[in-house]
Amino acid sequence: MQFGGHSRRHKFLRPSFHAREVSGAGAIFAGFAVLYALLRSGDIFATDGAHRCLEIFHRQTIFFHENNHLIYPVNVLAWARLAAVFGLRAGGPFEFYRITELMNCVAAAASLAIVFLLIQWTISSWRIALGAVMALGLSRAFFSQATNANEAVVGLFWSLLAILVLLLGLHARSRWLAFVSGLLFALSMVSYESMVFLAPAGLVLIWQFWKQENRESPASRPLLLLEGIFLFGCGVAWLGIHAWADWMTGNTRPMEMARQLFLVRDARSYLGVGPAKALNLPAGVIRNIFPVLTQFEGFRRAFSGPRDSLLAFLLASALFFAFLIFCGMRVWNHRKELSAPMNLGLWTGAAGLLCTLVPPIIWDPQYEKLWLQPLALLAFLIAIALKIPAEINWQSTFICRAAPALILLGVLLNFPPVASAHRADVSEFFRQARDVSGKVGAEDLVVGDWDRVAMLYGDAWAPPDRIMDFVTQGVYYGRGATDRLRQRVAETQLSGGHVYFLGLLDLGETEWNAFIGPRCGIPMSDLEPYREHSHVIATYRDGSATISLRELDPPLTQ
Repeated sequence: MQFGGHSRRHKFLRPSFHAREVSGAGAIFAGFAVLYALLRSGDIFATDGAHRCLEIFHRQTIFFHENNHLIYPVNVLAWARLAAVFGLRAGGPFEFYRITELMNCVAAAASLAIVFLLIQWTISSWRIALGAVMALGLSRAFFSQATNANEAVVGLFWSLLAILVLLLGLHARSRWLAFVSGLLFALSMVSYESMVFLAPAGLVLIWQFWKQENRESPASRPLLLLEGIFLFGCGVAWLGIHAWADWMTGNTRPMEMARQLFLVRDARSYLGVGPAKALNLPAGVIRNIFPVLTQFEGFRRAFSGPRDSLLAFLLASALFFAFLIFCGMRVWNHRKELSAPMNLGLWTGAAGLLCTLVPPIIWDPQYEKLWLQPLALLAFLIAIALKIPAEINWQSTFICRAAPALILLGVLLNFPPVASAHRADVSEFFRQARDVSGKVGAEDLVVGDWDRVAMLYGDAWAPPDRIMDFVTQGVYYGRGATDRLRQRVAETQLSGGHVYFLGLLDLGETEWNAFIGPRCGIPMSDLEPYREHSHVIATYRDGSATISLRELDPPLTQ
């Protein structure tokens, strides 16, 4: 299935990748896959959400998460089955986590190989492409996610593969590949929802490619048909996967199925725009590239904190943003001299960067997972700027030599924290979570917090319907979480079960007001009756904090 047009192929647009480029991408894939696998994190809490893979080990069946990462359990389960074919079988929860990490090692390395291919096709410079990919692969966000077991990396891979397939389809004049690209974007979205923000760059790629190869109006019928096929592929796969998830979970009411398509429960506590998020965006860029201000809690605390870490952050910010400004000026001043592939890459990359910056702007400017795509696009656009012939002056020397070398040196400093996480020992947390499972019966209810013992117990040992993560319920329902807790307590006690609180009732006022109070809208007083009518039966440690397992005194009916 091919699309039509006058086929006035631009002499600068190459029809395919060369063997040298493909072999280079293969070397990058192999090198980074081995590096990431060797440095897999031993700390299951080093990044947000890695512990969720333990629920798949515990349940050993297909189920689905919220829309944020709908098919993460399917991805992990499929990977575990594939790993078992090659003799990698988990004997316990931690071994399963380590096997899941390999999935992200492979997906991240493949993503870097795709970025290398796209840069090579655009600027035909393996040195610049290699430097850009190394900086991307060793950046703080990318490095930490690639060596852990989180949800986002597989979604990143599918989104970048979608762009690559679309580019190949445009060169082959294949509508079928445009459709497949749409399917891959849908797969990226259900793997990690924010990854679909790269899809508008696909539409820009189609439009710009059509303008360069066909001297027709941008609104020509074949162009609109091609973009429609791309969107149709994305839409039909998205609806199909959601229909499958609804069927598997027994959600067959049409109105509920339609509502489920756009449901993002976390939005109540996280979604929003404002001056604070806008001001924190530049800090998010720097913190997700370099190992500076790793415990960032706002500029007010940063400026009152240790001077060494603040100075490192300010120096890194000054260097990097000056470098970006120079790159932008360089591209602007030579915009009329860009080759066709560079012009195509510039339009597509700029559109992709603007769109993929939306999630960190409206959600959380510091959240590592949301920076994977923007950093990949930044590396791509910087590579285009560095390819422009340099004048002999200090500015060009800074852009082409000094700044890239300093940036590479800066990202190399991410090795120590990754190596530290690799050597981390979390066996004590697993032991404590296993101890909780020995004290709680199958018909009992455990109400937990976001402490490490509660998270491990909830994922690896608790029956799915016998654990209540009160903080997550607060994120979803606000103060309605208190009503849901009261209902679950009453149901459990009426059925003869016991109710336990793990960690939640240990929170002091400062800890409560750090998140639950302002973000969820739940006053600490809502849990006071449970605190007054419960007693401690065991204590555990989470760093310097004490985690108590409290049993509720029956009956509590208020």
